[in-house]
Amino acid sequence: CEGLDETAFNDCLLAIDEFHHVSADVNNRLGDIIRSIMQKSTAHLIAMTGSYFRGDSVWFKNPV
Repeated sequence: CEGLDETAFNDCLLAIDEFHHVSADVNNRLGDIIRSIMQKSTAHLIAMTGSYFRGDSVWFKNPV
Protein backbone atom coordinates (compact mmCIF):
# COMPACT_ATOMS: atom_id res chain seq x y z
CA CYS A 1 0.00 0.00 0.00
CA GLU A 2 1.35 3.31 -1.07
CA GLY A 3 2.86 5.37 1.76
CA LEU A 4 2.32 2.68 4.41
CA ASP A 5 5.31 1.40 6.38
CA GLU A 6 4.05 -2.05 7.32
CA THR A 7 7.08 -2.73 9.51
CA ALA A 8 5.81 -0.01 11.89
CA PHE A 9 3.26 -2.66 12.95
CA ASN A 10 5.92 -5.24 13.88
CA ASP A 11 5.24 -6.81 17.28
CA CYS A 12 1.86 -5.05 17.53
CA LEU A 13 -1.59 -6.41 18.15
CA LEU A 14 -4.20 -4.90 15.83
CA ALA A 15 -7.82 -5.22 16.95
CA ILE A 16 -10.25 -4.40 14.15
CA ASP A 17 -13.97 -4.08 14.83
CA GLU A 18 -16.59 -4.22 12.06
CA PHE A 19 -14.32 -6.67 10.23
CA HIS A 20 -17.17 -7.67 7.92
CA HIS A 21 -16.31 -4.51 5.94
CA VAL A 22 -13.01 -6.15 4.92
CA SER A 23 -13.06 -8.18 1.73
CA ALA A 24 -10.69 -10.05 -0.56
CA ASP A 25 -12.11 -8.06 -3.48
CA VAL A 26 -9.33 -6.13 -5.25
CA ASN A 27 -11.34 -2.91 -4.91
CA ASN A 28 -11.62 -3.14 -1.11
CA ARG A 29 -9.11 -0.60 0.24
CA LEU A 30 -9.31 -1.83 3.84
CA GLY A 31 -8.70 -5.37 2.62
CA ASP A 32 -5.63 -4.20 0.70
CA ILE A 33 -4.21 -2.49 3.77
CA ILE A 34 -4.77 -5.47 6.05
CA ARG A 35 -3.33 -7.92 3.50
CA SER A 36 -0.26 -5.75 3.18
CA ILE A 37 0.25 -5.58 6.95
CA MET A 38 -0.25 -9.37 7.26
CA GLN A 39 2.29 -10.08 4.51
CA LYS A 40 4.97 -7.54 5.40
CA SER A 41 5.00 -7.34 9.20
CA THR A 42 4.96 -9.49 12.31
CA ALA A 43 1.71 -7.94 13.54
CA HIS A 44 -1.01 -10.07 15.08
CA LEU A 45 -4.62 -9.45 14.18
CA ILE A 46 -7.88 -9.79 16.11
CA ALA A 47 -10.90 -9.48 13.83
CA MET A 48 -14.26 -8.70 15.44
CA THR A 49 -17.70 -8.53 13.89
CA GLY A 50 -21.31 -9.03 14.89
CA SER A 51 -22.21 -9.84 11.28
CA TYR A 52 -21.07 -13.31 10.33
CA PHE A 53 -21.98 -12.98 6.67
CA ARG A 54 -21.18 -10.37 4.05
CA GLY A 55 -24.06 -9.25 1.86
CA ASP A 56 -21.98 -9.61 -1.32
CA SER A 57 -20.76 -13.18 -0.58
CA VAL A 58 -17.11 -12.14 -1.06
CA TRP A 59 -14.61 -13.77 1.32
CA PHE A 60 -12.72 -11.49 3.68
CA LYS A 61 -9.58 -13.44 2.79
CA ASN A 62 -9.11 -15.87 -0.08
CA PRO A 63 -8.90 -19.45 1.17
CA VAL A 64 -5.40 -20.85 0.81
